[in-house]
Amino acid sequence: MDNLNEKQRDILQCISTAFATVPYPGDDGIIGHECSECERANAVFRGKHWKDYLYSPYELLGYFAPQQPTIMFSRDSLCLLQPKAFLFFLPVFLAGIVIDSKQADVMVDAMPGQFDPGPTSRCKPDLWTWKKNRCEQVIKLMNEEQRQAVILALQYAAPNSDQVPPTTKDAIENLKAGSAIAWGKYDATTKDA
Repeated sequence: MDNLNEKQRDILQCISTAFATVPYPGDDGIIGHECSECERANAVFRGKHWKDYLYSPYELLGYFAPQQPTIMFSRDSLCLLQPKAFLFFLPVFLAGIVIDSKQADVMVDAMPGQFDPGPTSRCKPDLWTWKKNRCEQVIKLMNEEQRQAVILALQYAAPNSDQVPPTTKDAIENLKAGSAIAWGKYDATTKDA
């Protein structure tokens, strides 16, 4: 924690306070389906608590080889976690992007997609509907203080990840609104549809 600047420490404190009462989803509530990547993710997160990794997130998330522990959870696979598990471990992901965005790698760009599905034109309708429903589920689980903590982390760590939707700006708009509504501006679909 000594190598963090004051802004990083403030953001991590906001995250810690906002997520303090989020319950552990249970060992069987982490991943909702089966695949080899899901099994690895389950092994990484099972029995862990985000509070133990807030100031050292890469001890849980892993580092790029040869540094140990090496990555076992794909940084762009945040959506593998069930919504309640994602919310529980969200402080670790946020801490990762705030503490070291280079080590976070694609997680910085994947994070806005957890709160905004992007435009309908960017994927097949069924996939887009799934993404929008997941964003809605995650946002609805969050209270105002948690949404504000996520906004602070995104603004700090990913201010320039707005080139390809879903963008940080759209994710923040949705977090402020408490609903996944920003998607409509990219294509014929409107927010009111």
